[in-house]
Amino acid sequence: MRCPKALFVATFCLLTRFACAENLTTLDKQTFQNYRVVKTEPDGIIIMHAQGGGKVAFTNLPPELQKQYGYDPVKAEELAKKQEKIRKLGRLGAVYRLSELEQAKAEAKRDNKPIAFLATATSCLQATEVRPDNSSIAATIQDFEALKNATVLVFSDSFTENHTEPPIVDAALHPPDDVHYTVPKVIIVDPDISKVIFVVRYATNATTQARLLGSALAKVKEQKKQ
Repeated sequence: MRCPKALFVATFCLLTRFACAENLTTLDKQTFQNYRVVKTEPDGIIIMHAQGGGKVAFTNLPPELQKQYGYDPVKAEELAKKQEKIRKLGRLGAVYRLSELEQAKAEAKRDNKPIAFLATATSCLQATEVRPDNSSIAATIQDFEALKNATVLVFSDSFTENHTEPPIVDAALHPPDDVHYTVPKVIIVDPDISKVIFVVRYATNATTQARLLGSALAKVKEQKKQ
């Protein structure tokens, strides 16, 4: 049984919290009562409030709140361009190409993320449905979904761009025991592309692929702490 003193303290803290809660009024005159920010994104903030929750764009916030929550117009524009590419090109719009490698390196260094070279076929990356007779498509989509947030993805077309990757990546793609690899294959490297962090080879079933990706993500997390 909770003692009266502890109950009083808990009640006082709760009442104080709500008494001190702030309201948010946007530039288009919407007011959200007792709001709190649960996540900040390049183009806005995710909030919870008395009426529910949702996203408020930075462009709809007063200048002082834009500054408080770290609004960067350059990052917001980059995100808008990426979202437009995804809308037009699907998964292919969500990855860098080898010709955009310098941009990928810049993002990786800025966000402290490794670079994941996803070597596969364009048709696998762009597939809208997974056919039972082509597990390379399923594995490509599985790799993409698992790594898209934790790494900066760079797509290499295994059939038209083979051996054009950076030397350290090309060597990891074609070791003596897997020279003619089955797509997809992922080489995760540091932002400077000077060290291989993990290699995710093609697996014949989703369970094994998931286990490999889990190990890769654990290694990525470990690397970020160093």
